[in-house]
Amino acid sequence: MCDTSMIIHRITCAISHDRYHNITKLLPELGIQSVLIENGRTVRRRRHARLFGLPGYTERLDNSPVDLYQFSVAPVISETVIRRLADALHLNRPGRGTVYVQECKALLNIADAHIAPPDDTRHRLPGLLQNLSVITCIMSMSGSGEELAKLALELGTGVPVVSLGLGAGLRERLGLLRITVPAEKEVVRLLVPALDAEGLMRMLIEKGHLNRPGKGFIYCNPVLCGLLDTALLVGPQQHAATMEQVVAAIDELEKNTAWRRRFHELDHDAKFQLQPHHDEITIICKEEAAGQYVETALQAGATAATNAHLQRVTFDKTAGGARERYTFIVHRSITEQVLGALRQTCDKAEVQLDCLEVQPVNFAFAYRTESQ
Repeated sequence: MCDTSMIIHRITCAISHDRYHNITKLLPELGIQSVLIENGRTVRRRRHARLFGLPGYTERLDNSPVDLYQFSVAPVISETVIRRLADALHLNRPGRGTVYVQECKALLNIADAHIAPPDDTRHRLPGLLQNLSVITCIMSMSGSGEELAKLALELGTGVPVVSLGLGAGLRERLGLLRITVPAEKEVVRLLVPALDAEGLMRMLIEKGHLNRPGKGFIYCNPVLCGLLDTALLVGPQQHAATMEQVVAAIDELEKNTAWRRRFHELDHDAKFQLQPHHDEITIICKEEAAGQYVETALQAGATAATNAHLQRVTFDKTAGGARERYTFIVHRSITEQVLGALRQTCDKAEVQLDCLEVQPVNFAFAYRTESQ
């Protein structure tokens, strides 16, 4: 029955694809019963020496495969879990990956880790950063995710993570015009200091041309704590410590990123305005079983959804396998309406949802909102 709700902490960890065995061995030790895995890639700048021994360097974008691991735990143990995870995977070192915690409201009975894993004081636990946000950009045009990732690297905040998705909802309502809106999406995630999140969003919108029709959608969620990957540049270095290592060291000393705030004043007279008072609704279910839930959400007022393919790996006797995640960004005035409709469908459906969660969105922007 879909008649319960509880506050949970959602943990997301993006690490190199070749460290799969490290994390899947560690998670059961932390009391985690299952994890959702999504394929993606990180984008960094790579520096090369010039040919024929010429002085100087050349740079190009470099893509590396990563896996995004996502699971939920009870709030009382989230800090212990993320510290143990970050310590074991050395995520406080630039280039090792990203991890962060978000507070969500879950509306289903879910399998959580409710028994706190024991603290292991023999190891040094990295200092977690506070006051973070995660910016998500859903890009409509092929290759636009790479361009936005390049822009994010130029802004120097953190390493962007890019994954693939599919759009649903809005495209189907356009009739023959749907051929002008590609179904394939590129999703760019960027963990940033919260104090600069609005300014960075405005720069991404303007320089990424998201304020033009059909370019994409962008929104920002709060993050409780986490560790950023600051290794924006890889390759030959000219100093004993890289700038990324210096930034990471100061972050750890300060225990936050407020010291590197760059947008002290914002231009609120810009040609576009960010939209507050939105929520992110997430559903996860078995592959090819989400159709009725998506249709229910659209009929209840949601305008569109973004789909991602996941793999559920379990560490107990429950079934794993392929999963689909649909994400809806809705105005807060209709959040309860959409959630209520989804819960009613869940009570009647043959295939139950694995997950129904909601969390706040600080700001959102899409070109179509300008005329609303």
